[in-house]
Amino acid sequence: MWTSRLLPRSKQLGGLTLSLRLIGQGQRRSLSMSMTEKTPVTSKLWGARSAMMEREKTETSPLQATSTVLQDKSTEDSRNRIIYDFTKDATLKNLYIDASGCVSMGKLFEDLDALAGNVAFTHVDDGNPRTKQPNLVTVAVDKIQQARGDLKADDDLVLFGQIAYTGNSSMDILMKIFRARDVMEEGEDGQQQVRAGMPEVLDGDNSGAILTSVYTFVARDGRGGPAVRINKLVPQTDYEKVVCNIRRRKLQQRKRSQSESDQMAAQRNPQQMGEERDVLTSLVERGSAIIDMPALAHSNAVLMSQTTLENCFICQPQNVNMAGSVFGGFLMHRAYDIAAAAAYTFSGATPHFLECDRIQFLKSVEIGDLVRLKSRVTYSSDDPVKPTAHVEVTCQVMKPEKAVSYISNTFHFIYGFDSNITLRRVVPSNFEEARLLVKASQWSEADKFNSLEMQATGSRACLVA
Repeated sequence: MWTSRLLPRSKQLGGLTLSLRLIGQGQRRSLSMSMTEKTPVTSKLWGARSAMMEREKTETSPLQATSTVLQDKSTEDSRNRIIYDFTKDATLKNLYIDASGCVSMGKLFEDLDALAGNVAFTHVDDGNPRTKQPNLVTVAVDKIQQARGDLKADDDLVLFGQIAYTGNSSMDILMKIFRARDVMEEGEDGQQQVRAGMPEVLDGDNSGAILTSVYTFVARDGRGGPAVRINKLVPQTDYEKVVCNIRRRKLQQRKRSQSESDQMAAQRNPQQMGEERDVLTSLVERGSAIIDMPALAHSNAVLMSQTTLENCFICQPQNVNMAGSVFGGFLMHRAYDIAAAAAYTFSGATPHFLECDRIQFLKSVEIGDLVRLKSRVTYSSDDPVKPTAHVEVTCQVMKPEKAVSYISNTFHFIYGFDSNITLRRVVPSNFEEARLLVKASQWSEADKFNSLEMQATGSRACLVA
């Protein structure tokens, strides 16, 4: 059983409950067929939102333009939660469990995107059923971090989503996943509720969260239309004010960093460029030595090009979101699956998801597009206690009838392994791979770059070790 608490348009979507344990055999078979492309949580969230939109089309006069009357809203106005009752609902558990007995992270990615969309949908609502809702587009996902070990399917989970910050047309949705036993209790009515004394923990302390992220949405006037202004978030609690300020500063910092990065690139002197080129050249020479003299290659080294996996698929109508484009959560799910497979074949051991770096959805993916996902291990740490591997996944959209091909997304995942696992050293064989390796090493551990530089300029033994 999973339950969802919603505060939707005119309160019409509140109190959603789905119990797979109470569905008959025939209905269950039909339900399973309908869930082959989306998780039951995503299907229910979208179904409720879609039903409300359909009622408005039939019960009111033609929709007016997007509202220009903006409101001040609080976090509580759109805060949502979902409870995954795995311990009592075997059917739900079977839909989410993976081969290692954990909750499928790819399916949670879908649910995170879907619930974040419902939070955004509720926040932009003006309460007038005749007003046309803006088109909400996921433009970025901040770093997704998992803590406190794997998400075992033997534990009930609770997913929370709430508005953290709003700009003129954009909004940040803060997402957290907890173990239900840590934050929930059964109320007098038999329904699950946040345990007394816990709201401030949910808000002010991430130590209890086992996964956190922030989703950024932009409101547009129809598909591909201009951005439209949205309701303003007015923080109520001290924590909400702190989070809002943090998100505002992070947005400003990102803009400054981009500007400073452009300036630094333009102002780099020949000496700096020469030093960087020397480091990259030396790294590539290590790969060249392996290619040219394979009999002398160290058994602990592997070429980056030899770690790749890829697959292709055509996007189907079942993969679309509420706006008619391919669901971002679906792409994240597929990217996660092939990244995990690449980490598995690279290490020979079960990978444990640790982190996904910031994702930007640069271009939309449409029904009928041919998508190629290509994964490769870009860096591996030699930490004997916490070995990790970085995996890059590119999402390339191909339109054969137009002879057009472009990259819509690039995903970067980090996986951890048990301490008894020894990972091979990834070696680049061209400059593009060398830059990826250096960037991944800087992302993982800043001091690794110095180690890489020393290895790149070291002895012949280091070039192939």
